[in-house]
Amino acid sequence: MLRALLARFTRPDWRKLKGAPALGTKVCALTELADERPKYVKIGSSEFLCFVTLRKGQPRAFVADCPHRHRPMGTAGMPALYGDGEIACHHHGALFSVDSGVCTRGPCKGQRLCPLPVRSIEGFVVVG
Repeated sequence: MLRALLARFTRPDWRKLKGAPALGTKVCALTELADERPKYVKIGSSEFLCFVTLRKGQPRAFVADCPHRHRPMGTAGMPALYGDGEIACHHHGALFSVDSGVCTRGPCKGQRLCPLPVRSIEGFVVVG
């Protein structure tokens, strides 16, 4: 029972997820994030979906895999922002903080999204 409880609150390592991008992979252009609104992005030709945003001028990203049922939270190009600083899972309405990835409302309250390390290089957001 303890193992099941720990598994519920443990985030997977993004590098072990199906279709995980290599370090240095371009996610999107910084200009696509000019309004600081989170955006769902499919990376490369894989099915690896994340959402990315600018927070205080720095890119930030999370794997768009809801910890409730491990389903994609949306589709590429879909707006991700629900309210002031929250991202919604479009399957069951769970809300997550853009800053921390913590679920603030819904069936997975208290659980976290898996962060994806990103940085800006020459006008692009890249994995790493």
